[in-house]
Formats: sequence, structure tokens, C-alpha cells
Amino acid sequence: MFQGTLTLQHNQDLYSLLNYLADYNYTQTDTSSNNKLVHKLAVLHVKISAKGNLGRILYNWDFTNTLEISDDNCENIGAIHLQCTTEPGDLNISILYFVSSKKLKVSGKLLDITIAGGLGQEHDETCSSLQECIHRGLQYYLNDIQQCCVSMFQSKTPSQDIDFVPSLMNGMFEVNKKILHVQNMSNYAHNYPHITYSEGQEPELNGRIFSIKLQLDNGTKLILDHTGKVQIFSAKSYNMMFESMNMFYEYLDYCVKEKCVCLQEITEHSHWYIVNNNKKIKLLKPNACFFS
Repeated sequence: MFQGTLTLQHNQDLYSLLNYLADYNYTQTDTSSNNKLVHKLAVLHVKISAKGNLGRILYNWDFTNTLEISDDNCENIGAIHLQCTTEPGDLNISILYFVSSKKLKVSGKLLDITIAGGLGQEHDETCSSLQECIHRGLQYYLNDIQQCCVSMFQSKTPSQDIDFVPSLMNGMFEVNKKILHVQNMSNYAHNYPHITYSEGQEPELNGRIFSIKLQLDNGTKLILDHTGKVQIFSAKSYNMMFESMNMFYEYLDYCVKEKCVCLQEITEHSHWYIVNNNKKIKLLKPNACFFS
């Protein structure tokens, strides 16, 4: 998952902007540029919110009928929320446009790292490592999303030469081993110089039964539990997520050597294995939106 903000420059009033969004949505996808991964953002649904209250929806629009906005309500419109999917790829993208500031808050699903790595290598054969290829591939994907937004709102900026800089990028990786006495990874965090804050073991509602929270000096936050699944929050790039993962493994090695935690192989008889390999149980698990 990623999130970022764009500042647009356009001259359309609100009525003209909404009409152009409808025209954009019915325009055929331009596939003439072979070096683009995302050619268009297909708008599925539009929600129009009141000023100062994003939860108050004034209009819902799916382009199947004519949107009629009164002059009084037009003055009270504060934001436009667009639910989109990429063409091709069908990845979910959310766009929140603030009328007064002309700013876009863009968030959505990241590209699969296998595709990103191939894309990065295709565009730049000088990539020195798989990590760098993935990083560049994701940047190409984010830049395509940015240019789709520029085209959608008829903006003059940002240009194609400016990279989209996400304000946050979330990810997840697995140790593939159970971490016994995982609570000690919070208690011993002061012994590792790259951890600035630790918290745990605290129960969470609608999430992990128990979790450890670690904050690293590069600004990212990690949440993990005894199953060995680690979530990364607030990274700025794939390289930062990769750096955070390496920091975690370094700290995990320290904890193992100090015998404050133990790693246990996952067997077919373990609870973790049963939950992750039983199709009926999998159907009960919520869909994750984290980068994998």
C-alpha cells in the first residue's frame, strides 16, 4: 500500500471539472506508449463531500446518470473522492481531491514485486541488484499513477520528469519461523542502537492477539508477533522497507544470540501451519492490503 499528495494546477471550475472527469472516464485507453505500465485510471464511483465534513456525502455518482448539482450545494462542496482501478492490472486506487487547495491525496495497492523487478530491469539494464530493480520498477508504476492523475484533472503540473514521492509505503515480510518469548524483543530494544521506541506486548482488537511495536531511527515502524509476520509502516520507498527488514533481522540475530528469544521451525502440526494452509479458515481471514 502507498499514499502520497499531489498539488495540481488547472483552471476549470467545479462544474467543468466534473464534466471532464466523465469525459475522461469514457475515453478509450491510450496504449500507443509501450513504455507505460498504467495507461489509465478507470473511475468506478464518485463521492462528493461537504466542506469541513468528509463524512457528509452530498452526492454519489457512478456515471450511469446525469449529475445535477444545485448552486447552493456547489458552494458547500469540499472534496471529491474517486474510487479507481488501473488499466491494465485492475489495482485499486483511491483519489481524494480537495476543492479549495486543489490537492490530491492518492493511495492504493502497490505493484507486485516480481513485476516491479522485471519492469525496473527492462527500463534500466544498469540495475546493480534485484532490490534496486524492484525500487525502480515501483517508481515507474507510481510515476504512471501520477501522470494519470495529471491527465484526469487537466493539470499542468507535475511534469513527467518529476518522480512521485509517496508520503508513506507499507509492507510485510515473514521470518518463516515462530518467535518464542517474542515479548523480550520489546524489553531488550534499548540494546539495539537503531530502535528509538518499543512497545508491547499489548492486545489489539480486530487484529493480532498480541503484538510488539518497534520504531526504527529511519522513521519506519514495525509490528510483529510470535508467528514471525512483520509489518512495516511509514516507509518512503522500497529501499527504506528493505533497509528496515535488514535492521530487524540484525536485531533478531542479537536476541537469539542473547537467548532472550528462540526460533522454532514451523511444522505441519503447528497452529500457524494449520491456519495458513486450511482453505476454510483462510476464507475467514480479512483481505490484507499490504505489500507482499
